[in-house]
Amino acid sequence: MKTKLLFILFSFFVFSITYGQESIDFNRINGEIKAPIIVVETINNDDFKYNQFDKTDTYADKSYQVHTSLHNIPIMFSRGGKSYTGSLITKTDFYDIISNIHVAGYIDTESKLGEIIVKETITQKKDDHEVNFQTIYEYTGLRMGVTNYNIKYNGNKKGSVFTFLVGKSTQLTVKKYFNWEQSKSSRGINTHTFELTKLDEEKLEECRRSSFPCFNFSVYWDGKTEDDLLKESMTVTQVRGEDPNWEPPSVSYLREGVETEPNSIGVYFNKAKITNSLNNELTKLLKDNDLGKGLAALIIADLSKVPGLKVLERQKIDKIRDEIELSESGLVKENSKVENKLMKEEIEVKLDLEIDQEKNQFTTKFNVASKNKEILITTNYLPLSEFFKIQKEVTKEIIKEVNKQFNMNVNPEIITTGNNRLDN
Repeated sequence: MKTKLLFILFSFFVFSITYGQESIDFNRINGEIKAPIIVVETINNDDFKYNQFDKTDTYADKSYQVHTSLHNIPIMFSRGGKSYTGSLITKTDFYDIISNIHVAGYIDTESKLGEIIVKETITQKKDDHEVNFQTIYEYTGLRMGVTNYNIKYNGNKKGSVFTFLVGKSTQLTVKKYFNWEQSKSSRGINTHTFELTKLDEEKLEECRRSSFPCFNFSVYWDGKTEDDLLKESMTVTQVRGEDPNWEPPSVSYLREGVETEPNSIGVYFNKAKITNSLNNELTKLLKDNDLGKGLAALIIADLSKVPGLKVLERQKIDKIRDEIELSESGLVKENSKVENKLMKEEIEVKLDLEIDQEKNQFTTKFNVASKNKEILITTNYLPLSEFFKIQKEVTKEIIKEVNKQFNMNVNPEIITTGNNRLDN
């Protein structure tokens, strides 16, 4: 078991340096951690399910060294510009490894110090064998240098590069280092768990010396905050003008003769389109999580705050239709029948979502349509970690359209900031 674990750790080392090349792209983080975790205790839990074998062993004085690479991870800075977050999912076919790295950091330009938290999850799966590694660690008190650049990259581009190194004041906290392994055999499902929990303080002290390059990374930032990037990524275009023959998607579900409900809106979501899939399980996970439904639900929650606007239930319309059809089929008892009380909306909002797993980006398209006109609100190529942050900007544009079509005068800023005061 020890030999297998060391081989896997070595594989991760090769995988990391393969993807550890430098880049001059902005709004990214690059770097490497050569010796963040050196462990002196390993707890091994073996468990054969459906069998009588179950034991826990502790192995002391084992030392491991993990190499993590932060390669071109897209990041976004907060509104104040002092903190940033980012994540990246990558796959290497050579070892059939999926790596998911999430970073969060803080920059203090006055004290010339910074901090970073990294959560890395590694999954390797082949046939009936699966290995998972997860590490969460935090560096505080990092020494920081700042360089301003004017680089010709996709045209002239100004930005700052923040370089961080371990210094004497640096503190490292390991929150978790966890290895979970599972294999299937004729005896049942065998699981092994390794919890590497202690640090070698002598080695950690070496890491604090500036001459010991155990950790370094650079943040490339062009000065734009998440608000700037969200607004830049969004475009609003008019698809058509008045169309008296337009009908909402709900028309096929309605009972005959239903009139349009005044000042009403319905929000629909189509299934997400996944491109450049890393593996089938990850694709299924994204679809099962229904990110689009979650985004639509947040938009519905804000639209429900608009005075005089009636938001009609459309997220479960297929299920409602099935219940109505079953009731009308004569197969259910009279007291169990569901009456068709669906109403016709005056404005339809339809969300289409596309996720590029390889580039860790997403694109959304919101069609806002009525008999008056149709507009398209698009957000392009934003990091997946910023998915739910577009909701407020999109909702503002929808409310602006509601104001125009229903002669309302609602302030979108007040609605989307959660302020109860609805006056202008």
